[in-house]
Amino acid sequence: MTDFCGVLSLGQAAHSGELITAMAGFWNARCHDRRINYQEAGLALFHGARWTTPEACLEEQPLIDAHRGLLIFGDIRIDNRQQLASDLRLRTSSAAKITDIEMVRSAYAAWGNNCFERLEGDYCLAIFNTLSHKLLLARDHIGFKPVFYAHTKEYFAFATEAAALLELPGIRRSLDRESLQASLLSDAIPADRTYFQDLSRLPAGSVLHYSDGQQRVRRYWSFSDIEPDVQIGEQEAAEQLRQLLAEAVRVRSRCHGGLATELSGGLDSSTVTSLLALQDKTHPTRCYSLRSSSAGWDEGVYIDELAKKYPLQRTPIPADQLDYEQRFSLKTIYSHGSDWPLDLMFAPHLALADQAQQDGVRVILTGQGGDEVTQGSPRVIYDYWRSREWRNFANELAASEHKWWMLRSHLLSPILPGKLRRGLRAAMQMASGKDIGAAQLQSAAAHRPSGREDRSSSARIRHLLESEEAALWRDASVYRLYGHRGIEVRHPFYDIRVIKFCLQIDPGYHFNQGCFKQLLRKSCAGFLPDLIRLRRDKAEFDSLVLQQLAAEQEHAAIDSFEPAVLEKLFSPQVWQFRNQIHAKANWDHAEAMLEWKLRNLASWLQ
Repeated sequence: MTDFCGVLSLGQAAHSGELITAMAGFWNARCHDRRINYQEAGLALFHGARWTTPEACLEEQPLIDAHRGLLIFGDIRIDNRQQLASDLRLRTSSAAKITDIEMVRSAYAAWGNNCFERLEGDYCLAIFNTLSHKLLLARDHIGFKPVFYAHTKEYFAFATEAAALLELPGIRRSLDRESLQASLLSDAIPADRTYFQDLSRLPAGSVLHYSDGQQRVRRYWSFSDIEPDVQIGEQEAAEQLRQLLAEAVRVRSRCHGGLATELSGGLDSSTVTSLLALQDKTHPTRCYSLRSSSAGWDEGVYIDELAKKYPLQRTPIPADQLDYEQRFSLKTIYSHGSDWPLDLMFAPHLALADQAQQDGVRVILTGQGGDEVTQGSPRVIYDYWRSREWRNFANELAASEHKWWMLRSHLLSPILPGKLRRGLRAAMQMASGKDIGAAQLQSAAAHRPSGREDRSSSARIRHLLESEEAALWRDASVYRLYGHRGIEVRHPFYDIRVIKFCLQIDPGYHFNQGCFKQLLRKSCAGFLPDLIRLRRDKAEFDSLVLQQLAAEQEHAAIDSFEPAVLEKLFSPQVWQFRNQIHAKANWDHAEAMLEWKLRNLASWLQ
């Protein structure tokens, strides 16, 4: 795990060494095992490493390839080391000792700019050619390790945290109002933008080429590149998914220092914890769990059930007893700096990270990604209708508890998008006695879909995974702040091999008979207790939302802003809606979430 930044001077005016010193100061309080400042050929860089793999202790960055005139450095963890060693024809004896950055050098030497498609794991890296002064930045397929950049007339700068770039002269702190509005309305902003006008981010699965003052971004992979393969049977698919998940856990358990899991009691985190326990039967599996005295969202009964099957070293974090007014308030958290406004569960997660740091843990495995990758979609009913599989169509509809919702949302919606769907809604309103103009209805019905867009359930899942909302979560997740405590968080369900497999197979394996994650449930048979494997409910955190809102009420940053400033940052519609909320005695979930977003964003801005 690494913090790094670099400045490439474009002329005599910019002193890259001085600039890199200013940026590196941002990380002075971080837990680094090694810090390096380096300068060559107009490039100055800082690299602060926290060792989280056995090979990282032997790693020296930047890696200097004098023969090719290359400097290679980054935050790199390669998971398909054995496959790469075979493809690169490395000796078996040396492959086990080679560092991840040396693996990148060998891959780049063999395949050039096409090597990134073959590198599996979490990474963001830079390759600088000292002879041609060409710079390359790259991110892994999924994008859990971000890289930000800024370009002025005097230099090109990049860093693993946007806040470090704000230390540079010439970089304004001017906010990107469109991004702020988008994040409030849809939790999403374009994948190449930030909340600052002068800062950009490199999208996942992309490479940035910089030369002679010009930059070009190339997307080398996206979720839409995955081609379906429905030939495999369901039982075989369940066994393959189990093997892939076990391998994803194994490669991510390669650790220097303490290893633990985040165990909520849900299906996904319990699967990861169980697979880790099966791989190391000699020691108890360390796990951390958010707990509550409220029966509404506490999942202790499931954690206890897993502990009956595997030896677990459990550490509970009492999320409902934390000091939200002081120690874990928004004001306190943001005083330490953050690239983004945090998501809702930041305080309990930071309490978990603090405890893990005290226990000497350097790597935590989570179940994040299980919903997105293995959940499936009720839109399989559209797949069955399109392929005329009437028996499956009838069975799925019969199993649904909400048949009209199923037909409306997952059959009529993809068949009749846009104005035609709105026209039908208007017709239904008119039939119920509401006055809808005939011209309006005809105009809406005149627009029929082209039929070219892929509206299948697999396409829907691919879209959700590569959406701007998902990309922002991976960049802005509270797990990024674990790095401030010297802890790397890894997500086995986001393994690229697991993702490709789950998107290739028959989508009916994931969602079947009205139940999500059916294939995952089958793959866990035999090693996961049925109480967990077959559960369909999920914890609800509304009470925790209200508790945090109440704690922030007395010193809400949003109330310290001048009205004119707020109106400039937020649209009138958002502000009008907030005033309507405050006129009510009780808030529903959506209203509480909007108020949380506004207070959270205002605290971050302040």
